[in-house]
Amino acid sequence: MPLPVGRRLRVGDGWRAGAGSVDVDGAGADYREIFEAATSPAAAGAGARDAEGWVRAVLEGTPAPVRWFLRAGWRFGLGLRLGPASSPRHVLGWPIAASDPEAVRLAADSPLLSAELLLRVRPAAITLTTSVTFTRRAARPLWAAALPLHRLTVPRLLRRAVAAPPSS
Repeated sequence: MPLPVGRRLRVGDGWRAGAGSVDVDGAGADYREIFEAATSPAAAGAGARDAEGWVRAVLEGTPAPVRWFLRAGWRFGLGLRLGPASSPRHVLGWPIAASDPEAVRLAADSPLLSAELLLRVRPAAITLTTSVTFTRRAARPLWAAALPLHRLTVPRLLRRAVAAPPSS
């Protein structure tokens, strides 16, 4: 049974992120956390979103000030190298590294860390996995400072996406 919207899941040692042809590259990530949001039966019916549609709803389906805040945090807070905010090959600036109907992986790097977002579509839920690999020592305290905001924001983004109808 799916967990309530935005609830964190425990990541066990035997956890495997793969879904079809899409997998998380960073097997040795320093940080990995999964959030799950229950979806309605209508979300799986005709006109349902695929994984890319879901990740776009989660990240791009927010008001402009929220999108600005997210991009500013990623670019100036974490130093992630992002692409254009509006592009078929990017989701709010995150390059699409791999995609199939059930999963999409976004990946971005900074001088201090590498980050990946993996959204998976399940029969009655979506999951969003964040993986961060520290490439420099300074990344650990930087991510520790960002983590409380990350844990506050992701459930709200999922809640909004699940409540919004798919765009035609």
